[in-house]
Amino acid sequence: MTFAEQPLVHAQEHWAFDNLKIPELPLIEGSERARSSFDLFLLNQLHSKELRFSPDADSLTLLRRAYFDLIGLPPSPELIDQWRDVDTPNAYERLLDRMLASPHFGERWGQHWLDIAGFCPDRDNKWRYRDYVTNALNTDKPVNRFLVEQIAGDELVDWRTAEQMTPEIRELLMATGYLRCARDLAADNMTDIPEIRYATIFKTLEIFGTGVLGVTLQCARCHNHKFDPIPQRDYYRIMALITPAFNPQNWIRPGARHLDNGRIVALYDVGPPPETYLLRSGNFLAPGDPVRPGFLSALSESDETALVTNTKATGKTSGRRLALAHWLTKPNTPSCALATRVIVNRIWQHLFGRGIVGTPDNFGTGGVPPTHPDLIEHLANEFVRGEWSRKTLIRRLMSSTAYRQSSSQRLDAERQKDPLSLDPDNKLLWRMPLKRLESEIIRDAMLAVSGQLNERLGGAHIPLKNTVAGGLLAIDMEKLGDPADPWRRSIYLGGHRVDGGTSPQPNIILLSVFDQPHLHSNCTRRESSNVVLQSLTLLNDSLVLEQADEFAKRVIHDIPSAEKGQRIQWAFRIALGRPPHDDELTASRTFLEEQTATYLDQGETSDAANAKALATLCHALLSTNNFLYVE
Repeated sequence: MTFAEQPLVHAQEHWAFDNLKIPELPLIEGSERARSSFDLFLLNQLHSKELRFSPDADSLTLLRRAYFDLIGLPPSPELIDQWRDVDTPNAYERLLDRMLASPHFGERWGQHWLDIAGFCPDRDNKWRYRDYVTNALNTDKPVNRFLVEQIAGDELVDWRTAEQMTPEIRELLMATGYLRCARDLAADNMTDIPEIRYATIFKTLEIFGTGVLGVTLQCARCHNHKFDPIPQRDYYRIMALITPAFNPQNWIRPGARHLDNGRIVALYDVGPPPETYLLRSGNFLAPGDPVRPGFLSALSESDETALVTNTKATGKTSGRRLALAHWLTKPNTPSCALATRVIVNRIWQHLFGRGIVGTPDNFGTGGVPPTHPDLIEHLANEFVRGEWSRKTLIRRLMSSTAYRQSSSQRLDAERQKDPLSLDPDNKLLWRMPLKRLESEIIRDAMLAVSGQLNERLGGAHIPLKNTVAGGLLAIDMEKLGDPADPWRRSIYLGGHRVDGGTSPQPNIILLSVFDQPHLHSNCTRRESSNVVLQSLTLLNDSLVLEQADEFAKRVIHDIPSAEKGQRIQWAFRIALGRPPHDDELTASRTFLEEQTATYLDQGETSDAANAKALATLCHALLSTNNFLYVE
């Protein structure tokens, strides 16, 4: 028995490695609240526990929820006032259509994909890949085409002999920036060594495995996978598909990869395909048997069909990555079924806070089983039937009763069972989960509330520089292309990886303390912590204090009258998307009176005292859970 033929452990059949199934819609009593087929699968499990959906959320809660989920910005107070009086049929669906058509949709959902890709704008012109992603999402590029372009866009067109670099060619080349997201440290003579070259390839395969296939490919780099039917040989077969571009013997350093006069960071084959060997224990100094390029045998009809025999590509290229892309997206195959499940699970996760499969990077036997097995199959089938349209699926999910229900844990009088005791983790979705805003969206929301937000789309990233205190980053004001750039959305901020890329990249403190992901490789699921440093940052961070002052100026501009009640009402509408409750109005009025008196005692004029007192109230609103969380 050769090294590559060692037997697998637990190489049994697994639900995620099979073709898509077509489950029957559940027939249940009391399904009148179901607004979509998705609701039926949820209600089926809820009824088995004698549970039901929570009542629908009120209109303002639903408005704020939809705005943050789709565009990552709060609704304007003017829209809030209009929305409260809307009672026309299909008003909510029309609202979804308007937000799905907003260019801010690509910014919001583009960040989700950039996390999966492990994108860090740590080099010039990498921002063009970011713009490719946001544009693709705004135009609702079919997700199967989206994947093909990123894996092998350069093999779809003969760009080498083209008379000119057309916009279409540029877009396909920019798409391959996906495979350049892994940190490549081989940038100079000191670091351009085989160990670093192979590390870049290994990290790229990890990003692809966890991000697209939802399997831990990297576990098979040194030995047969201990849990999933992935032999070590298969790992190196996949590696052989990308080595013509990542050629360890003919390496091209990051700075030399640029095309179109240095404006595009792209991936492309750099010569004849080299031989790929199975590396004993994953050590490039211990090559074993040579391997042929191929796919995962567990997702193929047989070991023979898992091998790449014929490739078709345009131009002088091996076509191996294009073969990989087509294998991944070919309908009615286990590979396409797995990729589709991973995609719809992530869309569900972004809307409901947790995926149907709770381990979005691991659909294997070591991952968490789906809470609703039939539902994820149904979602995947609907997604394919909908021509891989991300926006169509999002709209349908957000129109469901499951999405539109309240997040309150208060029980209605009709409940026969206590859902908190039967399902304390809300895995059955008897209420809408409460979600903390991501770090970038907290900053963006503050800028929007203060009236400072610069909504310019795309373009070069905002330069950052290291600060002396704490080793964090701050905007480099001396290198700005536009004085208004500091107030652009957080997706446009630059980034750094420190210590040669082995440590997480730091960022501006507000983003750092609110769990901006540390990209050792990629991020398939964001964490949401609750620590004291977050409260201290909200109290003392210069950005938060500046935005609170600007927020107060906006309120004074909109409500020139010094009548405290009107300003309080307006401030709540802007920051929290609703008017204050009676107790909040009373407490806020008392707070303003006390703060105004304090500033008057310090010698401030009446106008200045009122303005500073209002700024402290605005600061408090930006620090509340009502601002940081979406119900």
